[in-house]
Amino acid sequence: MLRRHGRLSRPVGEEYVAHSKVVVLSTRSNVSLPFIVAKSDFQGYEGSIPGMMLAEELSDLAYRNGAAGFGVTGAQVFSRERAALRTSRETDRSGPLRFTYDDPDVATDISVSFPWAKSLVVVSYDYLQQAETPADGGAVVGRFATTNHYAGVRRITGAIAEFLRACGHRAEMVSDDNRLVDRAAAVRAGVGWPGKSTMVLAPGHGPWMLLGTVVTDASIPVSRPMERDCGTCSACIPACPTEALGEEGLDARRCLSTWLQTPGSIPQWIRPLMGRRIYGCDDCLTACPPGRRALAAAGARPGEFPFADLLGLPDDVLLDRCSWWYVPRRQGRFIRRNVLVAAGNSREPEAREAVEAHTRHPSSMIRGHAYWAMARGFDGRRVLRDALETETVPEARDELLLALLMTEHAGAHAMVLEADERSRGNHSIRGLAMVGPHALAEGRSTDELELVFVGRDGREVGQIEAPMVRVYDPDRVLEARRRAALSPG
Repeated sequence: MLRRHGRLSRPVGEEYVAHSKVVVLSTRSNVSLPFIVAKSDFQGYEGSIPGMMLAEELSDLAYRNGAAGFGVTGAQVFSRERAALRTSRETDRSGPLRFTYDDPDVATDISVSFPWAKSLVVVSYDYLQQAETPADGGAVVGRFATTNHYAGVRRITGAIAEFLRACGHRAEMVSDDNRLVDRAAAVRAGVGWPGKSTMVLAPGHGPWMLLGTVVTDASIPVSRPMERDCGTCSACIPACPTEALGEEGLDARRCLSTWLQTPGSIPQWIRPLMGRRIYGCDDCLTACPPGRRALAAAGARPGEFPFADLLGLPDDVLLDRCSWWYVPRRQGRFIRRNVLVAAGNSREPEAREAVEAHTRHPSSMIRGHAYWAMARGFDGRRVLRDALETETVPEARDELLLALLMTEHAGAHAMVLEADERSRGNHSIRGLAMVGPHALAEGRSTDELELVFVGRDGREVGQIEAPMVRVYDPDRVLEARRRAALSPG
């Protein structure tokens, strides 16, 4: 029988005998092994540490490195999650969200990526104490992204992986990775229970946790899943500002966090609902009763993200400041796009000059969102009319025309937003024939505007009643059906 000795407190860099192997504690990761055994402890014993003892040691190591939760599960396929991912894709509820939706067969079967896998060691990390809260002004960032909180996750999983390797096992860290449905792994490992918000919840922490996993070939006894759920509580569902949550789960087509991480133009209908958010959305988390006590205990340390400061940064500096975010194609212009929309929603006078300057930005996508922000927050009719004389890029001009519609015909603009939203709720429809990549416009006369739904095959599938409004570009016919047929599905 192996004997467990006292905690290791000797300096990093020295050699110790652990499990009949010489181990050098890493000066790179500064990870301390939780115990040490002498060679004499292995006399008459063949093999590695017994599974139960290994689980206990890993648990102790995880908690000493800051874990909020710890559990172990096997490497079996996550069949229920595989079916759910496939259904979301087939019904378009996954929307533009990719990640584990891209390949459900890979994401739900860890042996595809790691054929030698036997166990998944899962940990959670409560980031709330280190997170900044939204300030009264400027941009809002989800608490999970105010700093690189995943460094805390990697500290824990790195210690576990290093320990397992020292014991002669294979081990690989996986966190926020398309190769694993990490929330399903956490639930099966007993780290938490599945919330109606799709987040993993745990007592004392609620949903305020990030997850990490170590894949290993060690055979470790599995943990028991938590025997609890949200019961009758559904506080997160009405808290969602876009109604993306329901009893059936998440509709990613309506999720703010999804669109803030999606390339291209942000849909017209969802922009007003973004508020001051530029990355992430905490509304379903702050509404969650199991997490309220942790939220109150965390205090209020506001994170300052002034719009003018952010918009004044070059793209590379902006990207570097948010280097731990998922940014499409690692291009800072997509953060800039988000900031422009949020600045328009804020109507903060300090942001006006910076937003107006972006109506002359080299990127047509950025100009388009700046036009929207000027119309939304800064009564920018003069600026928009001046831009009408010089804007020639079709998509940006569509944005400009719709921004003018917002300032001069609010009722007509509201109808456009409603139609744009309806088009995204129907998986058989590509978009509204009105504006930009979400829709296209066809002006039949100087005083009539027709809104047309376009199907995925490019054919007209329906239309809605539109008010009599002045078309600002009567000589330009946008050929809705031709462009819809040519645009990618």
